Amino acid sequence: MLQTLLHSFAIALPQAAGSTPTPASPHTLTAAGWTFMLVSVGGVVVWTAWCFYKVLTAPEANEAPPPSGYGP
Repeated sequence: MLQTLLHSFAIALPQAAGSTPTPASPHTLTAAGWTFMLVSVGGVVVWTAWCFYKVLTAPEANEAPPPSGYGP
């Protein structure tokens, strides 16, 4: 999988002058594919970070103590 990812990056980079262009593999992503993937992964990462922030910075709950006879 890493080899495929590196190969797709190599194809996306501009070719050096005088070099033979590499034929496109059927497993390469188009620009729209890269954009969609990066926006999707970025959105999930941002949403996860926001959720962690909200949970970890939540104020302590002001709950009433349980009725007598419950707990230690």
